Amino acid sequence: MTLGFILLTIFLMGLVTYGVKWLPFYTVAFVKDNKMIEVLGQLLPPAIMAILVMYCLFLIDYQKTSSIAANYIALGVVVALHLKWRNTLISMIGGLIVYAVLLHWL
Repeated sequence: MTLGFILLTIFLMGLVTYGVKWLPFYTVAFVKDNKMIEVLGQLLPPAIMAILVMYCLFLIDYQKTSSIAANYIALGVVVALHLKWRNTLISMIGGLIVYAVLLHWL
């Protein structure tokens, strides 16, 4: 490999890296008033939360009663927080904190 080939490769890798990083900023103007993006913005947070809940319930170790209790209590906290504030971030963080505390104490 020649020095020119190596420098060209490094330049192209840097160009592609920065192009991918700046791409979202250039595409905002094209998708600003897109109805499909608005629909996805409304539907994806609850869908992601449902997938996370199913994944967590799938991983429960049913041989340990403390694990079962911690999971279902944390699930109840997530549901209660989400019904009260309708904020996915608050629900997830609150459930995570309760789950971590319960695993430590049970």
